[in-house]
Amino acid sequence: MIGGAIWRITKMGDEEIVYAVDFNHRKERHLNGCTFEGIGRPNLMITDAFNALYSQPRRKQRDEQLVTRLLGTVRDGGDVMVVIDTAGRILEIAHLLDQLWNNAEAGLMTYNLVMLSYVASSVVEFAKSQVEWMSDKVLKSFEVGRYNPFQFRHVQLCHTLTELIRVRSPKVVLVSGLDMESGFSRELFLDWCTDVKNTVIITGRSGDRTLGARLIRMAEQSAENPNGSINRNLTIEVKRRIRLDGAELKNYRAMKLAEEREATRIRLEHADSSEDSDDDTVMVLGASTAGAAGKMFVASRHASTGADNGHFGNNSATASADVTATHIAEQRSHDIMWKWEQQQKSSFFKQSKKSFPMFPYIEEKTRWDDYGEVIRPEEYMVSDTAALPPHPAESKDAGGAGSDCDEQVTLLQEEREWPSKCISQIVKMEVLCKVDFIDFEGRSDGESVKKILSQIKPKQMIIVHGSSAATRHLAQYAQQQNIVQVIHPELLSALIPDHLRMS
Repeated sequence: MIGGAIWRITKMGDEEIVYAVDFNHRKERHLNGCTFEGIGRPNLMITDAFNALYSQPRRKQRDEQLVTRLLGTVRDGGDVMVVIDTAGRILEIAHLLDQLWNNAEAGLMTYNLVMLSYVASSVVEFAKSQVEWMSDKVLKSFEVGRYNPFQFRHVQLCHTLTELIRVRSPKVVLVSGLDMESGFSRELFLDWCTDVKNTVIITGRSGDRTLGARLIRMAEQSAENPNGSINRNLTIEVKRRIRLDGAELKNYRAMKLAEEREATRIRLEHADSSEDSDDDTVMVLGASTAGAAGKMFVASRHASTGADNGHFGNNSATASADVTATHIAEQRSHDIMWKWEQQQKSSFFKQSKKSFPMFPYIEEKTRWDDYGEVIRPEEYMVSDTAALPPHPAESKDAGGAGSDCDEQVTLLQEEREWPSKCISQIVKMEVLCKVDFIDFEGRSDGESVKKILSQIKPKQMIIVHGSSAATRHLAQYAQQQNIVQVIHPELLSALIPDHLRMS
């Protein structure tokens, strides 16, 4: 896949270590084959035995098998699910199918081609920017004709099952998740496996106990006995998400309410502790603001008392004027020298120094902790609610429309996503759809790996990533080719040098 590499590590200019795992020497549509040019006889080579006992058909034969199965299924009115990885080999198959759909003679333009993955858009955009690292043919077409092969014309990108349902059938879906233990591949298989018109094509191997491996064994048995009967029953653990109701819903909401109250209490305690740590300037500023608010409150009390007692003399007028002036001053606290102008009094002597030579400014101190600047979550919150009337009380008094506003507020306060839980149950089902395994892993087969090793002839070799039988087979072959030392660790074991072992 794109981004793969063979590591060549040189020590002191003499010793050379080569790390080559899961390589492919064959040229493909969007990638060149790997080469071992410039590598002599390394002191140590680390390679894998994944395909040591595996012999794959030629690429042309595999392409024809894939196209034949696709055409046969969609023309019968069925859907095809091609199980592939998320961002590697999916580019090869998507490029192949997009070219096939672009061919008018194939007659596939009437059917839909879909790529289903959570990161489908990101994968395609990334592939468009990596053309210079792809095959010579792709690079030449881009340089000469300014044609990007990953500017798909027929591939529709879907990120959820809801988007996939909206696509008209028959359709071919490239779905991520080779092991089929979770994600879209498992969910789609559970929905499509009971229809005889559908087809599931698996393009890569996974762990022995996964659903993908079980389907591969079923496909191999079906290929060996095309006219015989095979066991197509599977026992699968099906996990579903259902909505909470009754006592569970009540308990969930009570728990969420308790968590919100606790979070609010902790936030308030943190705010109090932060305020206590401010400097004296902020404390003096708070005291002066509180004093001004207290004066305004006292003046308002005097004004209201005078009004209640029926005394509307000069004192009440003066108090009302003070309240108004103080209120305006609080609202315009940062106007240009407004407070200073209000505080000026007539004096016999001229003042040489002004009381407020600068504009008023309150400095907000940035707080830090061990991990940097303290993040305030309210600054990053995105409001997902609709805009409400600014003054619901006024609308209620005006035309009696307050009930409609209250209903809007109630609806907006309801939970966007209903609380749910996961349940698991063991289900026995019969696989009625057709199942095939077509190798698109992009690895060299056993014979090719042996030829490459016989040409390189490393002095020492470490074999990893393979079954016990495949590892032993490749180790025996390496010893027959006069390789000095072969190390093949057993499964679930680790190689620890003597100087690293604990006494």
